Amino acid sequence: MSLTQIMQSRVSILEQVLHLSEKQLNIVRLGDVSLLLQLLARKQKVFEAFEKLERDLDPFRNIAPRDRTWESEQERLDCDTAVRKCKELLAAILELDGQSEAELARQKDETERQIRKMDTSGKAASAYARQNIIPVSPKMLSATRLDFKE
Repeated sequence: MSLTQIMQSRVSILEQVLHLSEKQLNIVRLGDVSLLLQLLARKQKVFEAFEKLERDLDPFRNIAPRDRTWESEQERLDCDTAVRKCKELLAAILELDGQSEAELARQKDETERQIRKMDTSGKAASAYARQNIIPVSPKMLSATRLDFKE
């Protein structure tokens, strides 16, 4: 496979990754963890194909661009176009994946905040019950606490 063919295949794979990264961001925004895990499994398979292409590039890595021989000027231009397209796609993928990561962090922080709020509410109800300020049944107390032991 020629360098140009490898780079064009690389563009195709990165376009697939970009599409999956767009879907990933939408799924993260929906908060559907099971769908996210399925998508990440698909994305992993695409990355494995990308890694194979990276190994196919190894023979070309030791040749300086100015020392490469091309079948034609058009082939050199096509390869250069593919290299630029790969850089654009990688930048877009990194941007989307960064957005997904930020959204996941925001959701995690919100979940932690809600858990702390629920825990604080349970502690307050328990304290009031001990002081006999309000009547609280044991069932009511257990409903305000979260047990993560099991």
